[in-house]
Amino acid sequence: LIRRASRDNNPKLCEQISALEERNLCKENLIENEAFTTKSILLCEKLVSDSRKISCKNALFYNEAIATKNDDICNKITNNDSFQKKCRSEIVFEKIKTTSNNEVQNDLCNTLEWDQKNSCTERVKSYTAIQVYDQAQSSWKVGSCDNISDWSLRNTCKDQILIKQAESNKD
Repeated sequence: LIRRASRDNNPKLCEQISALEERNLCKENLIENEAFTTKSILLCEKLVSDSRKISCKNALFYNEAIATKNDDICNKITNNDSFQKKCRSEIVFEKIKTTSNNEVQNDLCNTLEWDQKNSCTERVKSYTAIQVYDQAQSSWKVGSCDNISDWSLRNTCKDQILIKQAESNKD
């Protein structure tokens, strides 16, 4: 009944639950669902359980921070350092995607805590290699592939361009 009430967003179904604890849980689920749908911190405040209030608000802050790419909002996440870190790193990765400047990308990685910097730097290298690959493929210049550090991707890049060139020369 709790699941159905949540799925259908139907508070009347919650009222049909005889056990008080389960009825309250059902009502809290509906409040939380509405808070997520309307993005309302005020609805999170209506939750009875303190841990649920915090969890609800943290989720809303996280979603807002990612949507706006504003890592200051991550600071509003409380009682959960790992969720706050995840928030910041996701924003960094979103910003990295929107710039092709390697220096800016590495600077963004440096804003992360030490345990996340390596994975960020590796992600930048991978992202950069794919950008170079795409540029080489669109320009048909085999020499452009030499800027790819990963030997397998570099060779694939060259092979693909040589195949395209050979096919275009057949016509």
